[in-house]
Amino acid sequence: LVIVNLEPNRSRAGLLHLDGTPLGLDPEKAIVAHDLLEPLVHRWPAGHASRIICTPDKPLHVLRLTTEPETDVR
Repeated sequence: LVIVNLEPNRSRAGLLHLDGTPLGLDPEKAIVAHDLLEPLVHRWPAGHASRIICTPDKPLHVLRLTTEPETDVR
């Protein structure tokens, strides 16, 4: 997923409502967004909007999306 601020000299923020189903992601699981430009990982709860902020210092985000791995409960 690539998010770009088209006004890179100004900070912009917004809410991302992401339906992971068309991307092959399980809608019942949290989405894990791996930032490919910085060593960051974001966890977005299933069904919730996520706040995205682009600043002049970071005008874009390049994210690899996965879902949380299965946990083995015993």
